[in-house]
Amino acid sequence: MEAFLIGLGLYLATLVLIWLQNRLVSPHSPFRQYLQTIVNVELLACLSIYQFFLGGFRIFSEQPFETLSLVFLLGLYFGGLIFFKATSRGKKEYADILLIMPFAIPFLLLVFLFDLLKFFPSEDLHRIIMGESNTFLDNVALYSGIIIYLVILMAILPYLIQKIWNCKPLKNAMLEEKLSELCKKAKFKHSGFKNWTILKHSSTAAIIGVMPSCRYILFTDRLLREVPPDSVEAILAHEIGHNYHRHLLAYPFVIFGLSLLLTVVSWYFSPWLAKLLFLGNATYPGAVWNWAFPFALFFSYAIIVMLYFRYIFGFFSRLFERQADLHVFKLGIPAQHMIQALDHIGISTGNTHNVPNWHHYSIQQRMNFLKSAEKHPTLILKHHRKVKIFLSLYLVLLVLSIILLIIL
Repeated sequence: MEAFLIGLGLYLATLVLIWLQNRLVSPHSPFRQYLQTIVNVELLACLSIYQFFLGGFRIFSEQPFETLSLVFLLGLYFGGLIFFKATSRGKKEYADILLIMPFAIPFLLLVFLFDLLKFFPSEDLHRIIMGESNTFLDNVALYSGIIIYLVILMAILPYLIQKIWNCKPLKNAMLEEKLSELCKKAKFKHSGFKNWTILKHSSTAAIIGVMPSCRYILFTDRLLREVPPDSVEAILAHEIGHNYHRHLLAYPFVIFGLSLLLTVVSWYFSPWLAKLLFLGNATYPGAVWNWAFPFALFFSYAIIVMLYFRYIFGFFSRLFERQADLHVFKLGIPAQHMIQALDHIGISTGNTHNVPNWHHYSIQQRMNFLKSAEKHPTLILKHHRKVKIFLSLYLVLLVLSIILLIIL
C-alpha cells in the first residue's frame, strides 16, 4: 500500500507538471507541437517508476486477474492525456487519444486470455504460458497459440476500431457510386466506405481489416470536402494497392519480428545484465542496485523498440506506401490524379511537401517518383521486385529465428 500511495503522489505531481507546461507554453509557440510528445514521455516515465521501481503492481497481487493491473495503468495513462487536453489553452481536441485507444485492446485481450488459462487444471499449460519451458513441443504450442490469437484479432479488431473512431457511412451518393465502380473493376471486396469523423482537420484516408467481411475504407471529412472526386478515386486506388500487395498481412509479421528480438534479449541479455549488476552490488554494496536492474532492462527494451520501428518497420512501411502509390497505374488511373491528391495534403498540412517522414517518403518524393514512373514504367517493376526481395529475405530470417528459438 505504501508503494501505491507513493506512486499515486508521483502521478499527481506529473499532472501538476503537465498543467504548468500547458499554462507556460503559448498556443502559438513553435514549441507547442512538441508538447504532447513530452507529456507522453513524462507519463510513461511516471508509470514505469510506479510499476518497475516502486512495485505498485503488488496492490493487485491478491487479485486473480492481472488484467486489473493493466487496466489500471492504461487508465492512468489515458487519464493523463485527457487531463493534458482538458487543460490546454488552445482547442480541446481528443481525436489523437481516440486514435490510439483501440491499439490497447490487443494487449488487454491477451492478458485477459492468459488470466483465464491460469484456471485450467493443467501444469503443462501453466508452464507454457509462464515461459518456464523450452522444450520443442511447448515452444511449438506457444507460437501456434500466438498465431491463432493474431488471426482472431484480425477478424474482430477492425470492427471495434471503426466503432471507437465513430465512423459513419458516406453521405455523397455520387462519390460512393464512383468509388464502388473502381472497387468492382479492381475486384476489391469490403464492408463499406466510412467517414472518419473524429479527424476533423486532417486530409487523410486509411484501410483497416484484412478479411472482406470486416474491411473498411476510411476518408476524413476534410478530404472528401476539399479533394476533387478524381483524386479521391486515386487515393482509394492507393488503399486498394495495400490490399492487393497484402501489406496488411505483412505488417503483423514485421511487428512479430520485434517480439522475437525482445525474446532473444530477454533470454540472453537479461541474465548477463543481472550477473553484471550482482557483481556491482558485491563490489560496491548499496540499495541502488535493486533499482538498477529494472531501470536498465526497461530502457534497454525501450531503445530496442524505438530503433526497430524507426529502421525496420519504417523501412518496410516506406516500401509499402510507394508500392500502394504505384497501384494507380495498375488500375488505369492517371498518375496526375494521385499527384494532385498528394499536393493537396502537403498544402493543407502547412506546405509540408519536403518534410521527412520516417514511415513514408516525403510528399515531394512521392510526387516525383510518380512522375518518373509515368515516364519510365520500368521503375514500377523495379520497385515491386525490390519489395519482394527484401520481404522474402525478412521472412526467411524470421522463420530461421523461430526455428533456432524452438531448437535452442
